[in-house]
Amino acid sequence: MRQFPQDTVVAGHPTSTGTIDDSEDESNRRTARVVLRLVGLTIPVAAVVLYFNLSSRRATSIEAEPVATKAVRTDAPPAASLMTHIGVSVTARRPSVLTAAVDGQPSVDIHLGPGGQHTFDAQQELMLTLSDPTAVDLTINGSPGRELGPAGVITTVRLTPDNYKGFVAAQ
Repeated sequence: MRQFPQDTVVAGHPTSTGTIDDSEDESNRRTARVVLRLVGLTIPVAAVVLYFNLSSRRATSIEAEPVATKAVRTDAPPAASLMTHIGVSVTARRPSVLTAAVDGQPSVDIHLGPGGQHTFDAQQELMLTLSDPTAVDLTINGSPGRELGPAGVITTVRLTPDNYKGFVAAQ
């Protein structure tokens, strides 16, 4: 037996194999279970943190100011020369998203495809936020509007009957 320790004592009996230590196997199972639980918990937490981090970032935004206009003397009485409403037509050159609030009403998001058009009529105020001011053409009270800002910069415009002429293109 000492000469052949791997051989069995009884002839014809198969060679015995070493026994597996059950405590080592159980330890490996526990370790795997802990690792899987940690991964299962970490991934959703990381996703939530990433979501809120990205959603809290604000895109660069500017507010377009009206261009100063010259005072032109007319013989008509002042009340007759003032517009009492603002009519704005927005036509998309390429896909664009805009947000509009008319006369203090809740704002509405509008998605326009190329060639898409939307018209707004306001008595007191029109707040218009454009995702890309170069992606749209404005017509304000029948006159073409000027460029409101650089490409890709979110721009907000506040149009009133008193200031809309500052947003009309120079003729």
